[in-house]
Amino acid sequence: MKISKKKLLDAISNESPNLADLMDEDGLTKLGTEVIRSYLADLDSRGDWETRNKEWLSLAGQVREMKTEPWPGAANVKYPLLTKACLQFHARASQTLIHTLNPVVAKPIGRDASGKKAARAARESTYMNYQLINENKDWVTEQDRMLLILSVLGMAYKKTWYSASKEYNCSELVLPNELIVSYRARKFDMARKTHAMWVPANTVSEYKARELYLDVDLGDPSSNVPEDKITQAEDKRRGIVNADPDNDDHYFILEQHHYWDFDDDGYKEPYIVTVDYNSEKVLRIVPRYSIDDIEFAGDKIVKIEPEEYFTLYTFIPDLTSATYGMGFGQLLGPLNAAANTSINQLLDAGTMSNLQSGFLGQGLRLPAGGVVRFKPGEWKTIAATGDDIRKSVFPLQVR
Repeated sequence: MKISKKKLLDAISNESPNLADLMDEDGLTKLGTEVIRSYLADLDSRGDWETRNKEWLSLAGQVREMKTEPWPGAANVKYPLLTKACLQFHARASQTLIHTLNPVVAKPIGRDASGKKAARAARESTYMNYQLINENKDWVTEQDRMLLILSVLGMAYKKTWYSASKEYNCSELVLPNELIVSYRARKFDMARKTHAMWVPANTVSEYKARELYLDVDLGDPSSNVPEDKITQAEDKRRGIVNADPDNDDHYFILEQHHYWDFDDDGYKEPYIVTVDYNSEKVLRIVPRYSIDDIEFAGDKIVKIEPEEYFTLYTFIPDLTSATYGMGFGQLLGPLNAAANTSINQLLDAGTMSNLQSGFLGQGLRLPAGGVVRFKPGEWKTIAATGDDIRKSVFPLQVR
C-alpha cells in the first residue's frame, strides 16, 4: 500500500480530489479488505449495546406488539414513562437551543476597551445564524430530531464539512447506528470511525464523473449487509415491514476515518477511505489534514493535527465506555419494564376473572358446542346428574 512521500505531499498540496489514483491495484485490494474487517470488528464490539438500545427504542416509540403468553392476545400495555421523559427533555431543550432568534452567540475573550472584539463577535454571530437557519435548510429539523434521539439512546452525532457543490458548510445528523465506533475506544477523536451510508447508484455515478470516486465496476447493489438492530427497531416503530433500501438502487458505502502509513515512514497519517461494502473495492482516499497541519523536523513529519468531521453529543457519559453515552432508555427502561409487567398482570387477572374458565364433569350435559351465554335475569335448563350442579363445575381460582 506504499505511496511515495513526494507524490503524496504534492497531491495534498494540489488538493487532489482522490489519492486512490496513486496506489496500485494490489494495495487497493488489501486496503479495502482491511476497512471491511475493522468495520465488522467495531460493529461486533457493541453488539450488546445495540441489543439494549433496540429494546429502549421500541419502548419509547410505543411499538404495539402481540403477546402469545400466557395466552394469545394477552395484555401488552406499554406505560409511557420513558416516552414522557424524552418528550419533556426534547420540548425544553429545543425551545432553548433551537427555536430562538439567535442559536449562535459568539463571545469576545479578553479585554476589549475599543469594542472591536464585541463588534466582530456580533458579526460572526449574525453570519453563523444566517448559515444555520437560511443556508442549511435542514439544520433546524435535524437538530430537533437529534435532541429526541439523544434523550432515548444517550448519544448522537453531527457531521460537519464544506460542500463544494453547494458552496456552504453542511451539518448533517448521523444516527448512532450509522457511525460505528469501537465500544472499547478510549478517546473519540482518536478512535476509528466508520460512517455507514446508503448511497444512491445515481450519486455514485455522479461522483465517478466528478473524479471523486474511482471508476470501478461495483456490480449490482447488494442486500448482504450486517444486521442493524437499531434500524430494525425504528422500522418496526414506524410500521415498515421488510424495508429494503436496495429496491431504490442504493449501494452500501463505508467511509472510514482512521490513520494509515501509506508512505512507510513509520508515522500513520489521518485519512478518509471510502469502500463499497459488497465488492470491497476502494472508491476514494482523501487526507484529513492540509499541509499547514503538518509539523516537520527537517524532512521528517513529527506530528499532524487531523481535521475532525464528527461531533459527539452525549446525554450522560456511559459508565463502561469512553465513547458512548447513556440516555433515558438505559436509566428508565428497567423501571418502565417493571411498570408494564405490573399493569399487564392486573389486566390479565381482570380478564381471567371476567371470562372464567374451569373444568366440567362428564355427567353435565350442555347444548351443542358446550358454550352457554346469558342475558341479565335469564335462567336456562340443562340436563345434569347428581344432587348438586356445583359438583360438576370447578372454576379456576383467580386472585
